[in-house]
Amino acid sequence: MIEGDESFALAILWLDPALLTRRRSVEWFSVSSAREEAIRLLRALVSDYSSFFDSRGYLNSEGRKVFERAVRSLLSEEKWLKKSVSRVRKRGSFEDVFRLLELLTGTG
Repeated sequence: MIEGDESFALAILWLDPALLTRRRSVEWFSVSSAREEAIRLLRALVSDYSSFFDSRGYLNSEGRKVFERAVRSLLSEEKWLKKSVSRVRKRGSFEDVFRLLELLTGTG
């Protein structure tokens, strides 16, 4: 597979489902999509502060649902993030969520 070209990967998987049995192809595909999905959801959390955080700056119940959805598949692929994710789960502050987003995007 050509790395970095997701549309190509989707087209190949659609044309030939047998590729799903090849472990290497599935790992590349799932890692990039899990990471991108997590980044997308964390950006949604950070950008819509009033919907996902309470007045003190901590995740509310809806924010925790979105956060868990963001990291569920990510942790199975990238185990090195476990400590950072557990810190956000424990505290749930805006700063911790933002730090995790920076860590994933490489801007921090």
